[in-house]
Amino acid sequence: VIVGVYDDETGSYCTKSIEIIPPFVIDIEVIGENEVLIDKTITLEANVIPSIITSEIIWESSNEDIILVDEGKVYANGIGVADVILKCEEFEKRFTITVLPMPTTIEVEGNPSILVNQVANLKFNIEDEVVLTSSNPEIVQVVGNTILGVKEGKAVINAHKKDNPEMKGTFEVTV
Repeated sequence: VIVGVYDDETGSYCTKSIEIIPPFVIDIEVIGENEVLIDKTITLEANVIPSIITSEIIWESSNEDIILVDEGKVYANGIGVADVILKCEEFEKRFTITVLPMPTTIEVEGNPSILVNQVANLKFNIEDEVVLTSSNPEIVQVVGNTILGVKEGKAVINAHKKDNPEMKGTFEVTV
C-alpha cells in the first residue's frame, strides 16, 4: 500500500510504501481436564489467539495407543501419557493428557464430623453408581449419596459399586 501525505506548511507531498501484514496465530488456549480414566472420554475446547483468526484447528494425537483425538474429543485408549497436538496455520500447541487406570477401590470423601440433624454430601473417586450403607443407622443414616447425623456417636459408611460389589470403600463419621 502506498500512502501519500501533503504538508500544508511546506507545500510538499511525500509518499511512503507500507506493507500490511495479516494477523498470525500467537497461541492456542486449551480448556479442559488433563487427566482421564482408561476407556473414558473427555472433551477439550480450543481458542486461537488472536480471536480474529478463523483458520481451522487440526487435532492430532502424539500416541494413538494411549489417546485417540477427534475434534476436541479425547478417548483414553491405553494407560500412559500422550499429547494432544493442535495445529493452526504454522502454529502448533501441545496439551499433555495422562490416562489413569480404573480404580480398584472406592475412595469416599466428605466431612468426617457432622452434627445431629446435619446432612452431608459424599463424593467418590468413580463416576459409576455407588451403594452406601451405615454400620449404625441409629447414629448415621444414609439417603442416596448423603448422610444424616441422627445422634452422637460413630458409624462407618460402607460403599460399594452397584454393578461390582467387590469394589468397595469405607468412611468413618463422628456425630
